[in-house]
Amino acid sequence: RCQHYDVVRGGVIGRSDQADSQQSVRQFVVCLPRSAHQLGCGGSRQFTQMKAVTINASPRTLKGGTGSKKVRQDGKIPAVIYGRGAEPQSLQVDEQEFTDVMHHHVSESLLVDLQLEGKSRLALVQEVQHHPLTRGVIHVDFHEVSEKETVHVTVPVETQGEALGVKAGGVLEHVRHSIKIKALPRDLPETILVDVSELEVNRAIHVSDMTPPAGVEFDEDPDAWVGIVT
Repeated sequence: RCQHYDVVRGGVIGRSDQADSQQSVRQFVVCLPRSAHQLGCGGSRQFTQMKAVTINASPRTLKGGTGSKKVRQDGKIPAVIYGRGAEPQSLQVDEQEFTDVMHHHVSESLLVDLQLEGKSRLALVQEVQHHPLTRGVIHVDFHEVSEKETVHVTVPVETQGEALGVKAGGVLEHVRHSIKIKALPRDLPETILVDVSELEVNRAIHVSDMTPPAGVEFDEDPDAWVGIVT
């Protein structure tokens, strides 16, 4: 079984509730993968650590609005890489290759091995800019990192299971769909998994109730809600 926690309920659900009468509300279950091959409690879905994806890049000489437009017309995406004290470098990546990579991941916070001029540079996808109408990718920022450098990223939060409170007629409110974490690049998880199958009506899960995967720390308000059943 996973670890059990208590929550406190007053006038409304919440650990910081200041209602005049508070009482213990039994227990709920929170499950998180502790390693690359551990399953969520009560589920069969396997979660893995974030793996660096190889992306090919080349130096970009065409710059500015006109230059970027020409790059896109050639099937490339303008990009830039910065970090580790180096000067920012203008790049371009293949539009189809980058789009395919993004479609196979639930988050735009990706760890990549950028193949550039015969060298591999470890980087995070820091920002992806989309066209306001077509939603196509029009620019990418890569932040170069070291394997020994703690990085800060935002990853999705996923719930698993059907809450007991939902079966009893309640509604599960998924308050937080993503969470900020910090870890070494190779320890980053693709998602944070929360098992809500034993969550009853008037119960809440807070950030402080969850146990992060090994090597990962949450970088959020401990009292922030993740989910509640009302």
